[in-house]
Amino acid sequence: DELKKFFIAQRKQLQHEFYLPTVKEFLNETLAIVSDAVGREVATLEECMELTHKELYLILAKVSLFSRACNYLIEAYYICGLTLTALSKEYKEGFKMDTFLKRYKEVFESERKLKRIIKYQESYSVPLSKSSLQYFIHTGIVASNAGYYAVSDAVKLSEVLAKVESDLTSQLS
Repeated sequence: DELKKFFIAQRKQLQHEFYLPTVKEFLNETLAIVSDAVGREVATLEECMELTHKELYLILAKVSLFSRACNYLIEAYYICGLTLTALSKEYKEGFKMDTFLKRYKEVFESERKLKRIIKYQESYSVPLSKSSLQYFIHTGIVASNAGYYAVSDAVKLSEVLAKVESDLTSQLS
């Protein structure tokens, strides 16, 4: 159940970036990849929990090249969260898209120079910064009204930002 919740949370986090399969298709594809990696049919998540260390290593060897393929998207969420935090303190009534895009670029450049978490140049683009903002709008953290944006749930913003930062730092180690 926890593995299923993890996969669903990962899918939900990326659903605004590109087409994703249904949960059923996603789980079926996951099981097909696991089956291919271990060389035998694995039909359920329960069977995944019973894999041997050798089989887990085979899976790791097969998919490790792709494990960080979407990191630049998560980095963009991190930059967006930092940007929203800064703008919410400076613009209590809300800010326009131009202000957001300018600050996003400034935050990105600053974080990239620090070399602490941000590793990918691809984490910055205008379309990506806009879709990152959409993620925060769809999660109810940011409200949009007549061309102005405002953080409507600062606590949830802090929680999401901490989780994304934790995910990125754990991947670095």
